[in-house]
Amino acid sequence: MGFYPDKALYKCEYADFVSGLASLDIGPVCEHDKHRYQLRHDVDHDLDHALSMAIIEHDNGIRGSYYVLHTAPYYNKPGSIDTFKQIQSLGHEIGLHNNTLTQSIKTRKRPGLILNDELKHLRGNGIRIYGTASHGDRDCRLKGYINYEIFDICKPKYRDWSEQSNKVRKVNMHKYKLNYETYFVFNHYIGDTGSRWRITEFDEWHPDFLSLPKHDNPLKAIDDAKKLDNKIQISTHPCWWRFK
Repeated sequence: MGFYPDKALYKCEYADFVSGLASLDIGPVCEHDKHRYQLRHDVDHDLDHALSMAIIEHDNGIRGSYYVLHTAPYYNKPGSIDTFKQIQSLGHEIGLHNNTLTQSIKTRKRPGLILNDELKHLRGNGIRIYGTASHGDRDCRLKGYINYEIFDICKPKYRDWSEQSNKVRKVNMHKYKLNYETYFVFNHYIGDTGSRWRITEFDEWHPDFLSLPKHDNPLKAIDDAKKLDNKIQISTHPCWWRFK
């Protein structure tokens, strides 16, 4: 099985990958207290690819979490809510890919109001939202903040609150009926970010994380991760895959 031809993976390979997850104690992130492995997808760009992934996982008896980005072009297009519902109907979790601090900086609107509007929009259309996944917007890297810093209980432990987050009013996630932020419910992370799979180890998002050897084959990365203890989050981004 050859991975990352031209830095992309194909539908048949995703099916092989998912079949390799079937033996794991794996579930959506909202059930992080029930499973050792969590399956997560940040839907940055391609909603159609996300649906293709959701169908393949469903066919293999696997449920995951799909975090929809409220600042992405697809988000408010006609039919997007129907796609969210279709993914949800397959047994998957829909979460919010949180870009509210970035949006607040650009619009000067309070993060709590932005968050409330997006949750009202999704829940009002029948989408059940239990948690968020902080989006790594380009401005986060340029200005030195993390989107999860809108939450008063999500302070980075490796540094103080960022200058950008100190300019806004932080919110209590439980007030918005949110149960978790993804970066605070795992100990190891296996992801397809960039052109190689990697395993990273951290108690929270840290700029000096320990990165284990990178892999061309994600199943090899997962085999390596089996040797580790604690909670493991497996993350794939639909935009890195080709579905034809």
